[in-house]
Amino acid sequence: MNLYYSNILRIVSIIAVLIIHTTYASQKQFAVDLNLWSFDAFFVLLNQLARFSVPVFVILSGYGLASKYHQKEINLKEFYVQRFSKIGIPFLFWTILLLLIRHSFIIDEKFFYDLIYYLFVTGVDYHFYFFIIILQCYLVFPFIIKINNKIFLLILFILQLYNYSPTDKIFGFLGVSYIIFPSTFLFSWLFYFYLGIFLKQNEEKFKLFLAKYQFLLVSILLISFIMMVYEYLYYSFNRVPFYNYDHFHRYSVLFYAVSFFMLFYSLTIKKPLFSFREDLVSKISHVTFAVYIFHTQILRILDIYLFSFVAIKTFLLILISFIIFIYINNF
Repeated sequence: MNLYYSNILRIVSIIAVLIIHTTYASQKQFAVDLNLWSFDAFFVLLNQLARFSVPVFVILSGYGLASKYHQKEINLKEFYVQRFSKIGIPFLFWTILLLLIRHSFIIDEKFFYDLIYYLFVTGVDYHFYFFIIILQCYLVFPFIIKINNKIFLLILFILQLYNYSPTDKIFGFLGVSYIIFPSTFLFSWLFYFYLGIFLKQNEEKFKLFLAKYQFLLVSILLISFIMMVYEYLYYSFNRVPFYNYDHFHRYSVLFYAVSFFMLFYSLTIKKPLFSFREDLVSKISHVTFAVYIFHTQILRILDIYLFSFVAIKTFLLILISFIIFIYINNF
């Protein structure tokens, strides 16, 4: 997959992230009304449809790094300095700033406790967990790129399944103790990252396989999406709070996200899939990182006036976020 299609997929994925966050109001309302014929139900469906977003970002990160360092010696110091300056420094800066605001600029023992917790476990804002995940992936990248092995990929897949629902319920049914790890735990995401690396390392074989089995990919995509929606409705109608099951750590999301990525990739193999201007796509893709960091602040302002107007709020968030940072990026 060339840079053009990677950029398009990155743009689609960040828009999906924004949709997940703007439809939160509908999730809250649907949990109360349980009305399948409401706009809230539609936006819940859209929320689930967008669940490929973060996993695809992680796959793209592995694929992009492997494209850059494939068959190239990695200077560890240079690599870590470059990655940390690009991701780590912004993450550290905004974590400290937001935490200072939250603590009214009082630096005490609790401030440092929270700082450690937010830097290594959850993130100071609800979407900052992604930076913890990706920094861990960067940490191990120089070592796992040397492993071109489908058995290793399978091991990571099994480890990821362990951290995903309903493994906890299976263990509970069997009476086996189950260790719960934070959602940012490396082995909850490393399969995605290494899948991107492994795809790049075996790209020609993947192209033949994916082109041949597109129907299978479509089938897996549809079945896994149906399972996602079924899970959501099942727990909703059993009055389980939606934040207990509406997350990325589900078998259904794993299969949905991987099949989504693979299907998109397969559609770009034989003929051009889009005809958008490359310079425009590149410009929009270039600001996705800034959009990811700051969109929650814009959303909080929109929520003051448009909390229940999900469609308008989603449109405005996407439009305002990209316009602001494309404009800033032009300077």
